[in-house]
Amino acid sequence: MKRLLLILLVAAFSIPTFQSCKKGANDPAISFKSRDARLTATWKLTKIASTSTYYSGSNQIIRTLAYDGTTITETVTGYPTTTASGTYEMTIEKNGVMSWQETYASSGGSVDVQTSTGRWEWLNTDKNKTVVLLDGGYNIFEGGICVIDRLATKELVIRDEGNSNDNGDLETWDITYTFENTK
Repeated sequence: MKRLLLILLVAAFSIPTFQSCKKGANDPAISFKSRDARLTATWKLTKIASTSTYYSGSNQIIRTLAYDGTTITETVTGYPTTTASGTYEMTIEKNGVMSWQETYASSGGSVDVQTSTGRWEWLNTDKNKTVVLLDGGYNIFEGGICVIDRLATKELVIRDEGNSNDNGDLETWDITYTFENTK
């Protein structure tokens, strides 16, 4: 009986310790790595799902964008669907340095290859670590202030949703970027 009680006590104290590494609502239930350790990796962009709606007076324009890791498809109300292709990859290092590389081929045939090195840092408290500044990207993923929706060892999901009002012209957007750890 004492052994069972000891096992239950150890389990009761261990579970909160494992849960402490989980910060995002969609993170794995148990993780043995810290948020820093999970974020520092080489990430390849594998998916974008984006919808934005622009209202100006009685006009409404809806823009959807989908990316499957290679092909970008954009649909805008009243315009023909366009496609482009490209890849995006970023490496986030422990020392606050990040590098990224992007290849983007527009529907018109021009190819743009970009690479750069910048910085990354958490923007909220050490306890939460759900908002990160990523310094990198140009055509496919621009970086900036990013809200992490899911951070697992093999998957990073960044969510950008919001709205703006410019003198009565309203825009709403919901964008989800999904990355896969390449190692």
